[in-house]
Amino acid sequence: ETRKKALINLAIRKMHEIRKETPGASPVHHGDNWLNVKNKMIHSGWNFYCTIPKNKVVDFVVLLPEGRKPSKGGKPGIDYLMSEEEAKEFAIEHFDWCGIFDGIDPDE
Repeated sequence: ETRKKALINLAIRKMHEIRKETPGASPVHHGDNWLNVKNKMIHSGWNFYCTIPKNKVVDFVVLLPEGRKPSKGGKPGIDYLMSEEEAKEFAIEHFDWCGIFDGIDPDE
């Protein structure tokens, strides 16, 4: 639980510091569309990718800034999230995003 809180706090801090890392960028705004939110998450250290483990089942992983990859002992819900939907929920809960897609298909 302590590691989870530390990674959440780091993700929040990195989002607030996005201007320092990426000139012209800004933290997530309440009314941003999902594509903008996702792009801001990537620029603040998030990693969205697919894994193909030995069993050949493709897993979608959203790695928090400084989170451990599943192959490196990372824990789901702590180091990484298992879907883009979980990433959206994180943005709503921790970045004050409204969750409205502004004409963009929420299934994309």
